[in-house]
Amino acid sequence: MKTPYVPALKTNTKPVSVDGPASAAFTVVELLVVIAAIAILAALLIPGLARGNQQAEGDQCMGNLKQLSEAWLMYNSDNRGHFAPNAGETQQGGTSPTNPDLGPGGPNAQWCPGRQDPGAIPLPDWLSPSTLAPHAANIGLEWIQAGLIYPYVKNVQLYLCPADESFGNAFGLRFPHVRSKSMNAWLNPLGGPWNSGSDDANLRVYTKESDLTIPGPANTWLIIDENQNSINDAFFVADPTEPSIADPQWIDCPASYHNGGCGISFCDGHAAIKKWRDPVVLAQTSMSVGPGQTWSGEGSKYLPDILWLVNRTTALKSATSFVGPQSW
Repeated sequence: MKTPYVPALKTNTKPVSVDGPASAAFTVVELLVVIAAIAILAALLIPGLARGNQQAEGDQCMGNLKQLSEAWLMYNSDNRGHFAPNAGETQQGGTSPTNPDLGPGGPNAQWCPGRQDPGAIPLPDWLSPSTLAPHAANIGLEWIQAGLIYPYVKNVQLYLCPADESFGNAFGLRFPHVRSKSMNAWLNPLGGPWNSGSDDANLRVYTKESDLTIPGPANTWLIIDENQNSINDAFFVADPTEPSIADPQWIDCPASYHNGGCGISFCDGHAAIKKWRDPVVLAQTSMSVGPGQTWSGEGSKYLPDILWLVNRTTALKSATSFVGPQSW
């Protein structure tokens, strides 16, 4: 039998490197170019991301204000057009959010009780420390929940501006603020209106919807973000006659969390971000508020800002129309 022919297998005689194929490496110059390019891209992108975050916070803040304003309007509707009372430091119903006086019909019932300032003594009765155990009751939130408006929203987060990271300092602890919002002090003030101005007796006090004739619901502000150094109760005072109509001063101070502006809503339910130019307002930037650091009022250094606010707060009884300024 004939043996079949089988061709010999070819072998690769080329030597193989035990180190594998050679790899290309970056030179020092190339690495520096890449690093520089990344740095340039970061410099271009990070400000844009920050602006985007500020815009998102501003939008959320306005959304919160709109919901609280709608809750206020629903309360009014359920109470024959009468506004929820608004109270200062001396009408907080003691030092417990469970005080029956805060309930509907109680002598201290109000839209939002509680205090945020380190002058509230003892502070742990008003705010909980940052060391609070998970799921433990937060006393600051319990004060919010005791308000007349809360049942209409049932969301404590609406009361804090998303850009507000402020806290009180006491006993070596931080007490985070749980509320940024305060209400116009001329809207149904519990215990009577503010009376430190030169002509307060001739200013309008609004207790029900039919009172909102001048400046009118769309021009009368309702809820504002108050500066962290100024906020105490939920009763924000702006007075067009203190110390005089010609030269009003900041009594309480608005916030400037949103690139120099703050959230503000109006009695018709709309909300906006108001940008401030007054250096007095813009200087209040510290998020840490300790005893002796709280706001005590100051004269305006940019009159258009204070006039914009006080003329949207209340009006003289003799006024026949909104006096402005119209511009924002």
